[in-house]
This record gives sequence, structure tokens and C-alpha cells, in this order.
Amino acid sequence: MNWLINFIIRVYTRIACRIDAPNLQKIPMQGPLIIITNHTGQIEVPLLFAHLQPRKMTGWAKIEAWDNKFLNWVFNVWGIIPVRRGEADMHALKAALRALEVKKITAEHPKKGKEDYEGVSLNALLDLAGLKDGAKTLLVTAADGYTAEIDLAAVRACADCLLGFTTTAEKFKMVMPGLESNFWVKDVVKIEVK
Repeated sequence: MNWLINFIIRVYTRIACRIDAPNLQKIPMQGPLIIITNHTGQIEVPLLFAHLQPRKMTGWAKIEAWDNKFLNWVFNVWGIIPVRRGEADMHALKAALRALEVKKITAEHPKKGKEDYEGVSLNALLDLAGLKDGAKTLLVTAADGYTAEIDLAAVRACADCLLGFTTTAEKFKMVMPGLESNFWVKDVVKIEVK
């Protein structure tokens, strides 16, 4: 169904619109990428989704768009994430994190032993955010105010370090195999690079 929607939109936009996007082909077809558009109307999303296929991607749209039956159908086929504007929509944030490459690992917790974990690669998130030259420390803050300062080089060397999912939609935890237990922060609310 996805290919049919994309085909129809590509044909329609090529007939109905003058698309001046010479750099569209420069967008890499794989790997992490965040695209932010200067949202002047509602044509940007269909253009990007239809013309960048088969690139795997998702996006956010205001939850009110699902009131329109056609958009509801198209957005569900595309896997668009509904977001409640004007509030801290943690469900949308967690859905966006799950849309990234989700990893499942079994790791040795320093105090609990072997356990299964699921989350997003911490290094992939850092790559998406972009690191400033000279950054040395990852500062992780929990909801109760607890902070952990972690050597950024140790994090970068940890292929299995995750921002882990929990059973509660709004809560995340650090999964830090091979690192000290005080770096396995629970109920993470902020991650900073310094």
C-alpha cells in the first residue's frame, strides 16, 4: 500500500506542482538523518515522503490531522507519529525514539546480573545531535536530581550503550554495559554533552 500512495503522490505533485529541488538527490538514502522544513503549507510532508522513497523514515504531525479520514489513512500507512502540540508529549517522543534503530541486547548489570534490554544506541543519538569539538563529558540527569558524569570517550567506545526503554512510556534508563553501576541512571530526564 505504501508504494501505491507514494506513486500517486509523486505523479500528482509532478503534474500539479513545479518542484524545484535540485538537492533532493543529495539526501543520503540510509543512516541517521533529521530533516526540518520551513513549514509554509502542507505539501512538504507528502513531497518528502513520496520523493525520498525507498528511504526508511517517519515524521511527526499534529494529532488533529487524524480527524481527516484520508490523512488518517495515509499517515497510518506511512507510520507518521501523532504529536500533541503545546505540551511535553512523551508518548510522541518515545514513538520517535522507537522509530530509530531499536537494539535489543543482553547485558551484565553490575548489581543485577544478566538482563535483557531494549533501547536506542546512545552513540547513534550522539551522532544525530552532533558533538562540539572539545566535548569530554556526558552529563545524565535523573528525575530525582541525581546526576552522573560519564567520560565521553568511554561512551563512544561502548557499542552496546543504550538509552533504554522501560515499561512506563514516559521513562527511560541508561544501559551502560562494562561501566560502573552509578552510570546506569534510571528515570533519565536530560542528557547533556559538555
